[in-house]
Amino acid sequence: MSGEYDVVVVGSAFAGAVAAKTAAEKGLRVLLLERSTEPGEKIVSGGILTHDAFNEPGLEFLKDAPLERELRGVRWIMADEHGEVPLDFTFRSTDDSRVGYTIYCYDFCKWLTQLAVDAGAQFRNNTTAVDVIKQDGAIKGVVTEHGEKINSQVVIAADGAKSLIGIRAGIRRKYPPENIENCVVLDFTISESDIRRLDLADTFEVYFGTLTPADIGSYVWIFPYKQSFHLGVGALVSSRKNPTIFLQRFLKSKLWKDRFEDITKLRAWMWNTVPLWSALDREKRMLEKTHGNGILIAGDAAGFLDSFTCAGFYGAMVSGMLAGETAAEAISKGDTTEEGLSTYEEKYKNRLIWRLMQRPWRRDLIAAIGGQKIIQLSSNISNYIVRRAFDQPKPSDLMFLLTGLLPALRYIGPFLNRKLPILFDELMLLTGVTK
Repeated sequence: MSGEYDVVVVGSAFAGAVAAKTAAEKGLRVLLLERSTEPGEKIVSGGILTHDAFNEPGLEFLKDAPLERELRGVRWIMADEHGEVPLDFTFRSTDDSRVGYTIYCYDFCKWLTQLAVDAGAQFRNNTTAVDVIKQDGAIKGVVTEHGEKINSQVVIAADGAKSLIGIRAGIRRKYPPENIENCVVLDFTISESDIRRLDLADTFEVYFGTLTPADIGSYVWIFPYKQSFHLGVGALVSSRKNPTIFLQRFLKSKLWKDRFEDITKLRAWMWNTVPLWSALDREKRMLEKTHGNGILIAGDAAGFLDSFTCAGFYGAMVSGMLAGETAAEAISKGDTTEEGLSTYEEKYKNRLIWRLMQRPWRRDLIAAIGGQKIIQLSSNISNYIVRRAFDQPKPSDLMFLLTGLLPALRYIGPFLNRKLPILFDELMLLTGVTK
């Protein structure tokens, strides 16, 4: 046996680093394991940290975080396959809680990990946990790729969407292909003056329409940073489509050539698999529980995200913080059984992220017609609008539209009757009209 710790945290990203920081601040002996050379190295792209995170009790340290650019709006652009733009809509927030800041995952995770180390956690990189130690039905540590056994009273699995440790512990199973996307992201440098000229200083963009085909179940996005931006696209694994193909098509479009080609420089490209819907937010749940005998699961591994409001980073940090708190309380009481760790669920169900993941109209709609069909239906509608704008509708467009609507026909009437007030309230929240 190579070590004895109170808590072993697997994964040093948003959930894991905050879990290690929280547990170490409680006086526990904490080991934080990271498979990469540096924290955040394996995370695709950057993203948006919503303003809700800055108002979350326990995350006050975020006031000193390495933030990139504050966002107050989103532009939805419908473009045809040639990059012509007949329609675009810009929504500006009047409420800070509706948008947030862009961040680079690499810089942010390094910063979080340093906070954990400063709090007293031990950090070990280039170490992959591949299995758990089981004794009498309880998780008592992890096993590394080299066969090293590391004992602990509690394991916190924050090892991402694939979560090998969560699976090995028997807490969760693999996410189905319709719930995850393969994403490819390109990182471009651009001057501040050009960012402002393109109206990207406080706005991110998403592209729909025939430029991004409906059958991949996704869209192209642009997130602006300080003198750089990320251009990305995802494709549902279940679509069996390579997102790189559609990103290349975007780079050859008139839209890209006219707006970006001469003023940007490619700096890096990234690829990863990311969850789309919360694992805790479906009628056919992918994850029945987030704790077990000697183990807690946090972040993407436990499905703490709300892709609808860009709350993935926020949800990960909240779950990591609460996992660290729960581990400390259970160890202090000498009860790290499943029952002793069950307060973890009670804690996060009293937080905003849980309410975001459990928006009733989204949960009901997803359960009724499935997340993949929802995305494809929205893409079909945007494709039809684009072609109508150019007076080029095709019979196949109408067929796709009707085919996408059919699965919802048996549900949409009763659904609207029950949920229309909630839908209206959700729209007001997203546009910042109400809190």
